[in-house]
Amino acid sequence: MFRLDTAYGGGKTHGLIALAHAAKGMRNVDGIADFVDPLLLPKGQVRVAAFDGENADPANGRDMGHGIRARTPWGEIAYLLAGAEGYRRVAHSDQSGQAPGSETLRGLFGGQPVLILVDELSVYLRKVGKEDAGGAQLTAFLSSLIKAVETAPRAALVYTLALGKGGVAQDAYRDENEYISERMAELESVSARKATLLNPTRPEETVHVLRRRLFESIDDSEAREVVAAYRRQWTACAESLPSEVSATVSAEEFQTSYPFHPELLETLTGKTATLSNFQRVRGMLRLLVRTIRQLWRDRPSDA
Repeated sequence: MFRLDTAYGGGKTHGLIALAHAAKGMRNVDGIADFVDPLLLPKGQVRVAAFDGENADPANGRDMGHGIRARTPWGEIAYLLAGAEGYRRVAHSDQSGQAPGSETLRGLFGGQPVLILVDELSVYLRKVGKEDAGGAQLTAFLSSLIKAVETAPRAALVYTLALGKGGVAQDAYRDENEYISERMAELESVSARKATLLNPTRPEETVHVLRRRLFESIDDSEAREVVAAYRRQWTACAESLPSEVSATVSAEEFQTSYPFHPELLETLTGKTATLSNFQRVRGMLRLLVRTIRQLWRDRPSDA
């Protein structure tokens, strides 16, 4: 069992999408070796079920196919794991809003490797109300799901929570995220399996995400020339620069972050971390892409 923890826009959903591709053997994905050792990919079939609370529709039901409209996480997951027959096993639970038991859920695994991905539970909880029966049944479902997974050796559960530093939620669904965090902590306290906490985008990886997403290619030789020019300038003006500016360390950081100055990214990361609704990497991508577009269009004489 794994929990992806990071503030809003920190890469949780992209991490789940990558896991789904990996579980399916990375079929039709180019450059597999850039992301994972191909030898680690499963060779046989893996049942994958993903629940997205943002697109769930507890009032009207979500169209799953075969004339089935699932209203709950367990209804959607049952269909995705075992098709229409799987949904029929939990149809009454789905329509009544009552969580199924762990044995019923485990039966949906069919003795095969299973990967269950759960995203945006906080949004789903806002829809059903944490103080209402929907909130209590969600907790009951998570309890059953944990028990089903911990008793199935080839099953894995990965879920997300939008928590910032210190485990504190800061986005628009703060109350729901903290409610789910507390409930999961209670459930894990009596579970044989504890969730492994992962941050899908560590601070040092942010620059690599930005470079890959914003530029088709980066000329390494050009980067070395620019960094060397900066190093000469740092050396010539050493007496006028703050003591923390080290030509060696800063040059290495600049080489890694080029064409962004490392101080720019550090400032962006530090400043935006104080904004509760700023979508970290996603927000920085939007901000930087507009800046780059304007620079490329206007070609200022001093740049």
